[in-house]
Amino acid sequence: MLFEGMHRFMPTLVKLQGYKVAEVPVAHSPRYAGQAKYGVWNRVFKAFYDLLAVRWMKKRWIRCQYREIE
Repeated sequence: MLFEGMHRFMPTLVKLQGYKVAEVPVAHSPRYAGQAKYGVWNRVFKAFYDLLAVRWMKKRWIRCQYREIE
């Protein structure tokens, strides 16, 4: 799927729309079973590809101003 990891860049996309982004602390529970199936090396290329997509969107961002016609 195209840009399936865009959630990584949600703060940037939200800020492009003019909104503010805040960080909220969370409590993480320890893993109680199994082992993580992901790491840096199996995510780095997808993240880089998505980062290029965000850069592309930012360059082509259109800021329009509207006014009502009487």
